[in-house]
Amino acid sequence: MPGLVRMAYSPSWAPDGQRIAFLFRSRKDNSQEVHDILYTCLLDGSDLLKVKELKPARFKTVSWDASGENFLLSTEDTEEIYLLDKNGENLHKVSDGDNPSWHPSESRFVFTYDNNCEANDRVGGVQCNRQIRLYDVATSVTTSLPITLEREVYAPAWSNDGLKLQWLSTMTPQSKELNQRILEYHTFNLASQTQQTVPMNQTDLTFADAEWSKDRSLMVFNYLSNIYMYFFSLSKSFPITPGTDPSLSSDNTRVLYTNRLGENRADIALFDRRENTISTVISHRSLPLE
Repeated sequence: MPGLVRMAYSPSWAPDGQRIAFLFRSRKDNSQEVHDILYTCLLDGSDLLKVKELKPARFKTVSWDASGENFLLSTEDTEEIYLLDKNGENLHKVSDGDNPSWHPSESRFVFTYDNNCEANDRVGGVQCNRQIRLYDVATSVTTSLPITLEREVYAPAWSNDGLKLQWLSTMTPQSKELNQRILEYHTFNLASQTQQTVPMNQTDLTFADAEWSKDRSLMVFNYLSNIYMYFFSLSKSFPITPGTDPSLSSDNTRVLYTNRLGENRADIALFDRRENTISTVISHRSLPLE
């Protein structure tokens, strides 16, 4: 019979930095029924509020928009994006896609579509249709960037002034090994509709769960279930702690993340760069089983 599941995961900062949102997946012993619930709480774990139970239980990320009025959620496997009011009402699918990221000040977001497609078409293979798309919440209009994307896109996001889009990819030169991939930094000017690509340093990392800082000077990401910080001024990454789903505070000093304690257990934890400390914000044991 299925075993107990108690996983608090995918933490996200509120715009004011006072609250966090996170998902909680649970299943009782000897039960087939799995529950996903969206919660918010204060940074010390107090004032826990249940926003909504999400059905079916297949959600993997949540994030707040700049106004604090909406949540954006993405799903596992099916790669769908949903929108939810802050009070838990009006959950609805807005697009197929993955890696959604809010505009810094408006109710728009950027996301990837068909990002993990086949690298090249082949007879009997899957046609590649990798895209970066924009979605406007007010108008429900989706637009695609008029560019060809040959490689997987990491962390698509707006620039901090909202005038450009930026993302990372890796490129492997011919006759080179995988660990000699070149990290590339891409920008796309929305006004002029032009793209610029800047080669950076060699890397053997991939950038799962990646999130830019508000000033776009650094990035937090997960590589092989370890959290790293990448500083663009240094072109260098530094490991922080084991974990996944990192989310960076607006002042770049703290990182919320999922502390996985096994296959079916996880807490929400906080790394503080100023004091080099780690603390538990939400223990999976403190959350009720539905």
